[in-house]
Amino acid sequence: MLDLHIYYYSNQSLRLYDPLLMDDILFDSVEERPDFKTILKNKIRPKTSICVFFDITFLMQTSVTVPESFDADDILHFIYLEQARFFPMLERDIYFDFSVLEVLNGEKSLRIFACNKKTLQPLESIFLELNVEWRKLCVDHEDYSYLNFLPWRQEEKNRIKNKNRQCIFFSVIFTSIVMLIIALLFFCYAYKSRYHYQQLLHSTTREQEVLAKLEATNHLYSDLSDEWKQYSGISSQQKKLLDILVAIDTSRPKELVLKNITVTPKGIFVQGEALSSKVVDNYLASLEKNALNPRLENIENSTSSTDVMASQFQIILRDKI
Repeated sequence: MLDLHIYYYSNQSLRLYDPLLMDDILFDSVEERPDFKTILKNKIRPKTSICVFFDITFLMQTSVTVPESFDADDILHFIYLEQARFFPMLERDIYFDFSVLEVLNGEKSLRIFACNKKTLQPLESIFLELNVEWRKLCVDHEDYSYLNFLPWRQEEKNRIKNKNRQCIFFSVIFTSIVMLIIALLFFCYAYKSRYHYQQLLHSTTREQEVLAKLEATNHLYSDLSDEWKQYSGISSQQKKLLDILVAIDTSRPKELVLKNITVTPKGIFVQGEALSSKVVDNYLASLEKNALNPRLENIENSTSSTDVMASQFQIILRDKI
C-alpha cells in the first residue's frame, strides 16, 4: 500500500510529501488549499492511503489509572464515558489514543492523548470528497510517533473478527466438500461392490446351471457295458472298443461333457466341452492313466448361450481298433 504524507501545522499551512516520487510540496496558506485539493487528487493512485501528521501544538494529554483487568475495549469504553472530565469537549469533537505506562499494584497507569476534530475538519472533508482512505492520524514528533488517533483498534478487531468468520466459513465449505466426496466415494464403492456381488452370484448360478446341464448330458456313454452285455457273441475287437468307450466315459470329470465320439482307422476322435481348459488337462491326464494314449488335437474358448466361458476340445486316441 502506498502512503501520501500530509503535514498540518499550527499556522494552518500544509505540506504534501509523496514517498514514491520523493515529491515535497508546501502550501503556505489557507488560500492555497484549492491547489492542494487538485494536486492531491492527481497524486492518488490505486491502493493509495493517507497518513496525516499534525503539529504537536494541537496535542492534549492527561494521565489516569484503571484496574489491571481492563483490556483495550474496556479502556476505550472508559475514555468515552469519562472524556468530558478529561477534556472539555464532546465525544464527537475529539480524536484520541492512549498508551499504557506501567502496571503496578493491580492498576494500569495510562496516558491519554487527544486532538480536536474541528482542527482537522477541512482535511477530513477533502478526503471524503476524493474518496481516499485515511489510514493514520499521528503527531509530527518522534516521541509520539507510535500514536494513531484513528479508531485503529476497533478496525483491527473487526478485521480479525471478519477474517475468523471467513476462516470458519471456508472451513465449513471445505469440510462439507470433503464429506460430500467421501459420501460419493462410499456410494460408488457400495454400488460397485453390489454390482460385483450380483455378477458373482449370476456367474455362480450360471455355472451351476451348466454343471446341471453337463451332468444331465453325461449319460450318453454311461452304462455302455451293461447295454453291450445284452448282446452275445461279440468279437474281441468289439470287446476292446467297448472297454475303450467305457474308459473314455469313466475318466471324464463332472465338469466335462462328451458330445461326439468317432471311430476311424486312424484312431478314436473324442469331441466335447468343458468349463475350462484346466478341466480338459485333467481329463487328458486321466485318459493317460488308463493307457489310452490321448493327444489333444484342438481346444478353443467360447461363450455358451448361458454366458459362461467354455472350452471346446477334440482329442484323438491313437490306439487303432
